[in-house]
Amino acid sequence: GNVILEAGDLIQYNAGVTGYDGKWKVLGAEDGNLLVMSTSDIDTLELYGINGNDDTNYGLINAVARLNELCESFGYGEGAVGARSIKVEDVNRLTGYDPTTYSIQVGPKVFYYGDITADTYPDNDELNKTIDISKYTDFSYTASDYLESTSESYKMIFGKSYWLASYSVRWTNANHHIYQLFYISSNTVSANCLISELGGELYQSEDYYAVVELSPNITIGTKDDTLGWSYTI
Repeated sequence: GNVILEAGDLIQYNAGVTGYDGKWKVLGAEDGNLLVMSTSDIDTLELYGINGNDDTNYGLINAVARLNELCESFGYGEGAVGARSIKVEDVNRLTGYDPTTYSIQVGPKVFYYGDITADTYPDNDELNKTIDISKYTDFSYTASDYLESTSESYKMIFGKSYWLASYSVRWTNANHHIYQLFYISSNTVSANCLISELGGELYQSEDYYAVVELSPNITIGTKDDTLGWSYTI
């Protein structure tokens, strides 16, 4: 039979990773797979500038790859087909925010999200090879404009601070662009500058959360509150 799940529902999932005893909540679905999100942060990732400032710190260029790598070990439990970091697209899908309505002014021309090309911006070969700026732009929004703060989905995503594995590129009035990484800050989806074309590398340390992709072939059991979980698989 079919089971209807809602974002924020607790679901039993054992990642088999030593040291993590947090529960998991339904985040949504993508490419036919059920997505569940960790309810506790996995750890903290320090990011500094472009490449990081030593062997233990990472920078903007390897930020998304590093976040996904750190979460990969959670994708080997029962029914899982993989794991990664939560990204801004997951959050937008949950809130219903549509970044394609956002536009930026670059010189005399307005570019819309999805229509920006690398030729739009001054050359910065190292960063442009890593960050496909044809897919990213800058936006921010307040969660309470889209979700009730009392909803389970809101409580799952917001009220804390952590990285999202998605890039942001912002063009400024000073005619340079800033490379950023999205993150959640309390009840806001935002992006933080880690490097600008004018120089200067910034530092930021945030928690990160894992998302596990579960096979569409898994069997969802009945709700069992006695176990402290909503559903079992």
